[in-house]
Amino acid sequence: MQRIHGLVVRADVTLPGIGHTDAAEPDVVLELVDALPAPIAARVRYRAGAADDVGARVEIVDDVRGHVAFRYGDGSAIDVDPRVRPARIRAAIAPGQVLEDLTAYLYGPVLGFLLRARGQLALHASCVRIHGGAVLIAGDAGAGKSTTAAALATRGHTVLSDDLTALTLDDAAATAWPAFDHLRLWPASAPLVLGGASSLERITPTWDKRRFPLDDSAFAEAPCPVRAVVVLRARRTGAQVVARTLTPAQAVIKLATLTYANYLLDAPMRARELMQLGALVRAVPVIALTPPSGRAGLGRLCDAIVRATELPAAVVA
Repeated sequence: MQRIHGLVVRADVTLPGIGHTDAAEPDVVLELVDALPAPIAARVRYRAGAADDVGARVEIVDDVRGHVAFRYGDGSAIDVDPRVRPARIRAAIAPGQVLEDLTAYLYGPVLGFLLRARGQLALHASCVRIHGGAVLIAGDAGAGKSTTAAALATRGHTVLSDDLTALTLDDAAATAWPAFDHLRLWPASAPLVLGGASSLERITPTWDKRRFPLDDSAFAEAPCPVRAVVVLRARRTGAQVVARTLTPAQAVIKLATLTYANYLLDAPMRARELMQLGALVRAVPVIALTPPSGRAGLGRLCDAIVRATELPAAVVA
């Protein structure tokens, strides 16, 4: 069996990039199948993209047969039943694709939804261990979460997760869980992180994102107590990184927009999420950072994150 996002997964194949575990019982059972039947929608949770748009089309519905069906324009199909223990996932790889293509959906939206359905908090954030504690780097799509985590990795900091960070909250403390052993970067991010004409390999031939490998000690395989949450704001031109520690009320409002798969939550799940966010912001500081642009700006942002997780500051040079 293997573990990702704190979930123990038993699958009929070895899933790439995630560690093995000696756990006795799974949280999730994954079965790969040749095809899945078309869903019969009782409720649409999410729909985006035109029907013929392979890159953007996605439909997520509650099926009348009791599971939640994920259907993507490229032909990937996944059914999730979170009602049973262990949860059951059946998945069909799209024609012409490979297992790594499927895991782009499985490790992100599918398991993200399952976490939320189980009542667990998850943020749209990458996570890096700094000063012995987990620092979540949260932000909207395109904010630079993965790029920042990769830049911190080049400085010797250990990465726990990319884009989705699963959290558990116990006794006024928060714990972050590891995901997989690489970061996923857009092609333009590689020169920012590595400099010069450096390039990274595609994760799969059908996807333009690149693999930033986390070799040896660069990937944290054990959960880690959370030290802080850093929220990345839109980049600006300038020499300084502007940092501000949010009040608990400000932090809850902001993080409510940055929880993972929040577009799939129903009203009871949203109410539970707000309670969890309240507990999180009472346990750790939430720091908003506005980084400058460019490779030099990325370096200053990394310095600011390391410094800001030591002491809150108004402005970090």
